[in-house]
Amino acid sequence: MVCVLVLPFLCAATPNVATSPEMPATCAGIPDGELLIDGLATGQVLHGDDGTTTLRFANGVYGCGEWPNSTSSADGCETKWTFRLRLPLPALQVGVYDLADVGADFGYLMNAPTSTPHGGGCSDQWCSSAQDGVGIEAMNAGSVLEIYSADPNCFTGKLSGFVPAGPAPYPDANGAFFATPCAN
Repeated sequence: MVCVLVLPFLCAATPNVATSPEMPATCAGIPDGELLIDGLATGQVLHGDDGTTTLRFANGVYGCGEWPNSTSSADGCETKWTFRLRLPLPALQVGVYDLADVGADFGYLMNAPTSTPHGGGCSDQWCSSAQDGVGIEAMNAGSVLEIYSADPNCFTGKLSGFVPAGPAPYPDANGAFFATPCAN
């Protein structure tokens, strides 16, 4: 929390959420002009023992063993999201995948403020928020995954045409991405 002395006092929370996406130095291969998924701070890829590959993304910074599996009103005024895309494929290669045709599914968690912060100064700031999520949702027709590079240190690509069926708010999953490998 940062307080700035300006009459009256002004308080602002310092979130643990990236404000602009920054691609890791180990990643390459996103064409010039492609915009990353809005707010993307973490991208990870996991290859399952069950023959699946999972891409997971978040607007917060998380290590491989730190992935959140829940959200709560304690997240308060911050917009936080995670989502994952699971494909029934043992590995991803450079190319284009029709996500509905390959049988991919999607899941997400979201905390979104529903009102502006209010309260009694630096010690009593709060706002209303809504938590939402979908565990498993089939990908809609027309949703596409394009893999630009499939390097052992980083995958890059783009999601497009995806429209979640769950109730809003939900993260906009469309855009370019990076994903570094994690062990299961």
